Amino acid sequence: MSTTATIVQTDPLTECLSLLRAPFPPEVVKWRPGTKTKDGAKALALAYVDARDVMERLDDAFGPQGWSDRYRTIDDKSGVVECTIAAQYPDMRAVSKSDVGYPNGGMDDDEPFKGAYSDAFKRAAVKLGIGRDLYDTPKFWIVLENNRFPAIPQWVEGKGWVAPGEPRVVADPTAGEPLRRKMFARFGDVGLTPDQAKAAVAVVVGKQSTKGLTVAEVEKIIGYLDDQTFVDSMKEVESVGGTA
Repeated sequence: MSTTATIVQTDPLTECLSLLRAPFPPEVVKWRPGTKTKDGAKALALAYVDARDVMERLDDAFGPQGWSDRYRTIDDKSGVVECTIAAQYPDMRAVSKSDVGYPNGGMDDDEPFKGAYSDAFKRAAVKLGIGRDLYDTPKFWIVLENNRFPAIPQWVEGKGWVAPGEPRVVADPTAGEPLRRKMFARFGDVGLTPDQAKAAVAVVVGKQSTKGLTVAEVEKIIGYLDDQTFVDSMKEVESVGGTA
C-alpha cells in the first residue's frame, strides 16, 4: 500500500518533487526514545518511518526501476556505513545523494550493520526530500518504562500530534469573516430581517449576538436556514413584535 498522500496531477517533474516532499501519513509514523534526561526518567520522542516506507515513496516518485542504492563501509569498528541513492527525474536529469548511518545501539546490537544500513538509507533519502516533515514534529519528553515508551504521541485531525494523555478534543475555532459573510448572505437569501436573524441565532445556538460564533455554530445556523419551516417560524418574529 502506498504511503504517499494524494497529489494533484501536474507536469511529471513537479509531481515527482511533490511526491518526494509529501508528508508521511500518521499511520506509518513511529516513535523511539532519543536524548534522555539526566536521571534517565524521560526521553525525547523521535518520529521515524521504516525503510520500506521510504522505498515505497521512491517507487512512487521515480518508479520501481527509476532508482538504485549502493553502500560502502566507512568504519568496521564503529559500524559506520555510507548509502548513496541514485535516481533519474522525469526530465532525464540524474541525481544522487549520500549520507552515513550508525548502528542503533552501537556495535553491541545483534545486527549492528543492519541498523546502520537502514539509517544511512533513510538519511540519504532525506536529502531527496523524503521524510523532512518528521523533523518538524513537536518535541515531546515522555516518561520511560524499562527504557521504552509506555505510550506514544497520537495524531488528532485538526490539531496534529499531541502528547500521550493530552486531551484529544479539538477546540472549535471562532468563525472567520468568509464564513460569517456566508451566514449573513443566507439570512438575506431567505428573507430574514436583522431582528429575525438575531432571533434565529438565539434559537439555534442560544446566543444573543453573532459576535464570537464558532465555526460549528455558524455552520449549524446555515443548516437551519435550509429548513423552510424554521425560516417561516422566524419570519413570525416581526409580526409578533409588531403587535406587542
